[in-house]
Amino acid sequence: MPGVIATGKTKLIVEKNIFDAMQFHLEGLKVEHAAIPGLKPKVRYLYLLFKNSSMQNQRLQKGFIYTGLITGLFGLVLQFILMLQTRQAALPESLIRFFSFFTILSNIMVVIFFTGHLLPASKKLNNFVNKNEAATAMCMYILTVGVVYQTILRQPIPLQGWPRIADDILHLYIPLLMLVYWMVFISSKKIDTKTIPYWLIYPAFYLVYTLVRGSIVKFYPYPFVNVDVLGYGKVWFNSALLVLFFVGLSYLFAGIANWRHRQTATG
Repeated sequence: MPGVIATGKTKLIVEKNIFDAMQFHLEGLKVEHAAIPGLKPKVRYLYLLFKNSSMQNQRLQKGFIYTGLITGLFGLVLQFILMLQTRQAALPESLIRFFSFFTILSNIMVVIFFTGHLLPASKKLNNFVNKNEAATAMCMYILTVGVVYQTILRQPIPLQGWPRIADDILHLYIPLLMLVYWMVFISSKKIDTKTIPYWLIYPAFYLVYTLVRGSIVKFYPYPFVNVDVLGYGKVWFNSALLVLFFVGLSYLFAGIANWRHRQTATG
């Protein structure tokens, strides 16, 4: 329709604005007793604009996925090799200890998350990782790793060489990459906050496993859960603080995403 122009951030908003603009324009023509012009739809042109934008977004997302997958795998393999070179226990025990760190398990989950995006859409893992709640939970796990390490566990004397590289990848680069991924691709989508309690299953299971195994073999991967040194009271207190931090961060991110989703939907 000549004289009618509409724009918007999303296809839904553009369609709504086009309808409102056309209705307003037609009412004005009726008041002025002017002839109603013939319609000249440009649907195909609009479709190409959205298609190109979508393709660019998909290419950017694929770049993040491959970067996260390759970087995460490299960090995990490097850390595994370093563990084998410096282990202080028998090989079976060293392997169990390696996979008893929340950092290692969470980085493995991130690698699986990115791998799932590369699988066919018919695969269950692909369907799962494409859920907004799954991406947000994954971001919370790895962000918790990064924040706890940087604020509590980082040694005053920094590591050097390959240990420093592995350390930074698993505790800094992967958490930051996952955060940016969430901000770019997830932060404007709807998050079901009812699923947040289920996100605690993995950390809760990990804590129980750590305390039970630690009481048997006398090895605790982190000092703030070392019952032999701190006692159960202090360990439960530290665990409660971590749970509060995790839950608070989860609701904060979900709140931001849902707010942005509403803003996008309403224009």
